[in-house]
Amino acid sequence: MATTVEHTRDLAAAGSRDLDSLSARVIVSWTLAGGIVAGGFLLALATWGSPATASAVVPTAPILFAMGAAAGLVHGTLLAYLGRPDPARGRTPKETALLAAGGLLLGAPVALVTAGWISLLATTAALQRPFTRLMAWAAVGVGALFALWAVTEGLRALRNALARWPASRTGTVILTVILAVLVLVFHRLRPEIWFTDVRVTGAGAVALAFVATLWIAAPVVVLGLSLVGRRASDPNR
Repeated sequence: MATTVEHTRDLAAAGSRDLDSLSARVIVSWTLAGGIVAGGFLLALATWGSPATASAVVPTAPILFAMGAAAGLVHGTLLAYLGRPDPARGRTPKETALLAAGGLLLGAPVALVTAGWISLLATTAALQRPFTRLMAWAAVGVGALFALWAVTEGLRALRNALARWPASRTGTVILTVILAVLVLVFHRLRPEIWFTDVRVTGAGAVALAFVATLWIAAPVVVLGLSLVGRRASDPNR
């Protein structure tokens, strides 16, 4: 009887650990989606309706993919840490790192090819080649699935993080204001994508504002509010 109970407990613990691979899934999904969004969707939006800039897509796409993947890795790791499951049930940091590394090795080639085809949307639109158009739009569907996966896993981790973050409401308001300001400014100025010579279109300006809010403003706001909260709770610091 005791053996049966212990076996049942072991199975339950194993099931909990399988479910608690959330941190690794967040890291993998955000890294791959970051590369696809930056090297695929953002570049496609930036060049859409501007055939003159389409020639810069091929050398620019891998650079933006690497930048987006790196940013996704940093932010995904931060979100995975802040939104980690109950430490008593979750995987160890080493297990999470190994699981994430395996997922990235398998998913990175697929994500890179997907981003490359998405970035060619403006180019394929000007060509009378149905196959290349089909490939580009098929890549859009695959890229959207990667992005949906990242959003789904991110929201799960975000719920955990917000439950532990007392300044969540203040942070949400601040980030919403920042996003609105950036959308207005970027839509008016139409800036170039960082480290490239590609100037964004109207839709690209909105996408760039979302990227800047998520990748730059969000970590600064979270860190700043955390420091303010610590000082308020401990005036002697």
